[in-house]
Amino acid sequence: MRGFYLMHRGWQEHPVFGNYSFSRRDAWVWLIENACWKPRNFDNFGSKVELQRGQLCRSTRSLAKEWGWSEAKVRRFLKRLKSDAMIDTNTSSGRTVITVCNYGRYQSREFVKGAKDDARSDASTTQPRRTKEQGNTEKKPNNSSSEAWIWSEGCRYLIGHGETTRGASSLIGSWVREHEPETIKEAIEKAQLSAKGRPAPYIATILRNISQSQCDRPASSIAMSKLDQVAFAAAQKISSEEDTDE
Repeated sequence: MRGFYLMHRGWQEHPVFGNYSFSRRDAWVWLIENACWKPRNFDNFGSKVELQRGQLCRSTRSLAKEWGWSEAKVRRFLKRLKSDAMIDTNTSSGRTVITVCNYGRYQSREFVKGAKDDARSDASTTQPRRTKEQGNTEKKPNNSSSEAWIWSEGCRYLIGHGETTRGASSLIGSWVREHEPETIKEAIEKAQLSAKGRPAPYIATILRNISQSQCDRPASSIAMSKLDQVAFAAAQKISSEEDTDE
């Protein structure tokens, strides 16, 4: 396999990845992502550091915090990268200027042009086949937008109401494994309207009741929507528990 692919800056901060320690691969990608794409000045506690394309200025302490490593592990990793001619380093005033070797090659516009040409060639070859295949298959519902909403807006909602980033990611991950994204999205929206206090137990109750109702009740016996029924039941249960606590 050859070539390259583009990634948006900041992708590693998505809640789906949680607050886990970086692997060496993650740390290497982070260096490339945070290197300057054009010359700029970096403020190092009041003193100006001129950075060129492909350079970044960080202390080992700040890298350790970003990557979830010890400072000793950061130093060993940078030393290994330098020995393999993947980076060069220059340390002064407690800050290390890191130069990503071959940065220009990784980010070359010529490579981008070549990738676009390849993509157009692949598209011209595969599009007729895809069109034929799509004509012979039944269109299936697409839950990708709902799942994207869950991981962004839903996760942000949980974090804003008492969950840690890791906790919110873990909850959503467990829900996605057991329920359809559209069902989870609707449950979270119900919680936004009705839940008191931390919404996670409320949402979990809705989803659990949905699973039970799917097993225990025939569809013809449900007068109102299944989601409205379990949301109402969850609200009643949580309200009674709160009254008991008082």
